[in-house]
Formats: sequence, C-alpha cells, structure tokens
Amino acid sequence: LVVTDADEHDEEGHLIEDKLIFEELRLLLNLQYKNKFLLTLILLGQPELKDKINNIKQLQQRIAIKHHLSSLNEKETQEYIQHRLVVAGTQRKIFEDNAMKLIYDQSGGIPRRINQICDMALLSGFSKQLSSIGKDIIKEVVEDLEV
Repeated sequence: LVVTDADEHDEEGHLIEDKLIFEELRLLLNLQYKNKFLLTLILLGQPELKDKINNIKQLQQRIAIKHHLSSLNEKETQEYIQHRLVVAGTQRKIFEDNAMKLIYDQSGGIPRRINQICDMALLSGFSKQLSSIGKDIIKEVVEDLEV
C-alpha cells in the first residue's frame, strides 16, 4: 500500500504540521497479522520531512529505508525534459541546447523547478507561435517566476 495523494502534490509530506498525524502513522505501522506487518508506508517530501521524522524517535525507528534524492546533473536534466516531452506525446526536440543549459542553470537540477520553467516556457512559446524554445524565452520565464 502506497499512501500518497493521487494528484501532482504527492511529494508534500513535509507540509504535515500536526505531530498527531505522525503518531497515527506510527501506530498504523504497528498493525500485524500472524507476525506480518499489514501496512507499508511511503512518505515523500522535501528535506524538512526528514527533520520532522527525526524528531519523533519512535517513528524514526520504524522506518526501514530512507533515501534522499539529490538534484539532477545537466545531462540528467536534459534527459528528464526530453522524457517528459515524449510522455506528453512528442519525439521532437522542442528546447534548443542553449535553452536546456539555461534551464539547468536556473533550476539547479531540481525537478519541480525544471517543471515550472518548462511549463511556463511552453506556454509562452505557444502564445508566440514558436516552433522551438530558445534561451530568450527561458530568461523571460525565469524573470517572471522570480517576481
């Protein structure tokens, strides 16, 4: 059983503020039947989630696997963007090389930030009826996002 939201915000575990929720999760993890645990819980979130869990020793002790995803490097960022485009239905290279580099530089390789920049760039490019996205569109988008 994977416990996450079904929408795009399924990595928001760090937003849990109520310690009672963590206590309830801990209690659920104790459920057993014939010496087998009945629940597998996957918590996803930003680094703040790790701090919150580490402050609750009983919950921390019940977590078997912990993993921190680091940001993507430049090559991985380009592959990630191209993969997202393929999933969306195009094989065509929409982002020019100079745009890809700038997306990486401005996002720090953080997927959420990459998505924000690319989504806005695609919208801007569509509104301008462009066939590809260059660095000028990325600069424009980054300025708008940082307002």
